[in-house]
Amino acid sequence: MISLRDAKPRDIPAFYAMHADPESNRRGAFTPKKRPAFFLHWKKVLKNRLIVKKAIVADGEVAGYVVSFYRTGTGKPKRREIGYWVAREHWGEGLASWGLAELLKTHKTRPLYARVAKTNPASLAVALKCGFRKWKQGSYANEKGRTVEEHVLVLRK
Repeated sequence: MISLRDAKPRDIPAFYAMHADPESNRRGAFTPKKRPAFFLHWKKVLKNRLIVKKAIVADGEVAGYVVSFYRTGTGKPKRREIGYWVAREHWGEGLASWGLAELLKTHKTRPLYARVAKTNPASLAVALKCGFRKWKQGSYANEKGRTVEEHVLVLRK
């Protein structure tokens, strides 16, 4: 049984376990936060009414999440983006695709953007399966100062 529900404070430890996984971070080109910073970040996320945050629950266990948030930055226009993360033990089960598709049924904001590291073809496949299209290529410097090449995708319909 799979369900999508509002994320809750009790989900943060499961989210952190996913976030702390080295292989997940390698593929996603993420720099993991230390536990206290991660928990503080998610407490702020849960309080922010502008962020849509859903837990993916599989067989009663938090197996991932999907979020929609505004990406802001100095001199950049606000853009609504999505993100998703699934625990490694659930990779290949279709949970990210299912969770994102479920979110998109009720979250009608368009255009909606996704950014996917080129080192993560599975994540790219999720976004494309859910109707996103490649918009442009990009890059950014991660928290360690390394350049990360990425696909920027857009969903217009």
